Amino acid sequence: MTRYDELKREIDSKLPGVKATEDRPSDSRGSWFLDLTLNGRAATVEWKPQIGFGVTSLPSDGFGEGPDEVYGDVASTVKRLSELLENGHRTQTSRELLLRELRTKLGMSQEDLAKALNIQQPTLSRIERRRDILISTLRKIVGGLGGRLEISARFPDGLIQIVQFMESEISPRKEASSKRAVRRRRRKAGHKTSK
Repeated sequence: MTRYDELKREIDSKLPGVKATEDRPSDSRGSWFLDLTLNGRAATVEWKPQIGFGVTSLPSDGFGEGPDEVYGDVASTVKRLSELLENGHRTQTSRELLLRELRTKLGMSQEDLAKALNIQQPTLSRIERRRDILISTLRKIVGGLGGRLEISARFPDGLIQIVQFMESEISPRKEASSKRAVRRRRRKAGHKTSK
């Protein structure tokens, strides 16, 4: 039984009368969607196995940017869905979270994330308290949480994704240092063969 199936069972138990429509992915690593309605109120759950349960009340103010809130466990997700569907609460669209808040929301301990990143827990604790960190460090942390870092800039006329810092992009400095390393190896090899 998947965590998604566990969620469905808990919803049926805790929210009698809820109407559920599901959309399972063809690829097991994809997103699973569950649309719920109860007493004229609606919500959607998006489950990603590596990330958790994304919850959005409908209609959403998020403009299709992904789930409004993310929960790492079934109990928290069902509790929030109960607030949304029975009490008429709304999900919060704010995406502003500190790294430790994001980690906690996704249900991961500092120890587990540090282990996934192959660093010591006190090191991760220091990183989470910093106000300024390297993009490469942030990329590793987000990756360790099961996500992918994307950097965007918001302008009056729209949102622009900046691709310069994507993993597939090689920075000019790294590329230059790689070329220097290749030249050094070639020179070194040349010196050895000429002896």
